[in-house]
Amino acid sequence: MKNAFVDPVTNVLVSWGSVNQNRPGDIVVPVDNDFHLEPHQWQWTGVDANFVPFVPSPPARPLHTQLAAVNTTPALTTLLTSIVNLLES
Repeated sequence: MKNAFVDPVTNVLVSWGSVNQNRPGDIVVPVDNDFHLEPHQWQWTGVDANFVPFVPSPPARPLHTQLAAVNTTPALTTLLTSIVNLLES
């Protein structure tokens, strides 16, 4: 019998093997000996040894990009741009 090791925050498979422990805090999921999923590509469903493909969230857009997508008055755009510049400095 093998164990799969899952990140406790994301439920993403981080490794698997014939050991009882990986990183401190990892969730240990017993799996069959023929288990060969690629780490960081699968997410545990929380039920038995069921894993689904992991689809990471898209990266956050920078504040300047988000600001450019907002239709505002020129004065408000100037104010918001100043605030963003202060936050990013």
